[in-house]
Amino acid sequence: MSAKSAKEILLGDFKKFDFSGTKAGVGQVEVMDLADLAPKRAAILDEMNKMKEAEKLDMVVLMLTDVMKEASDLLFVGNDAAAAGFEKAFGGKLANSSIYKEKCLSRKKQVVPPLEGAFKK
Repeated sequence: MSAKSAKEILLGDFKKFDFSGTKAGVGQVEVMDLADLAPKRAAILDEMNKMKEAEKLDMVVLMLTDVMKEASDLLFVGNDAAAAGFEKAFGGKLANSSIYKEKCLSRKKQVVPPLEGAFKK
């Protein structure tokens, strides 16, 4: 993982979604230890912001999934309305641009459905 650039980490497994008009990009990277990505966190957030602007998205989420601890650090960049929906979806407050979720391993089953529900009109 240390050989990959922040952009490669973000785009490795990235999909776009439309949650009732809120445009989102959600990526995922699996690691054995979240600490491995700590040195690249600022660069990853920067790439997420660039992606948001370039693709005209309301938010970009990157799941940093620790397969050993069966948890994900959900990195977030986005506008205020998207931030409110993100916090609603995951029942927490953003701290340092993320929300940490235990037992969260699947984008399809555990990240996309709560986001869909939070942005439903």
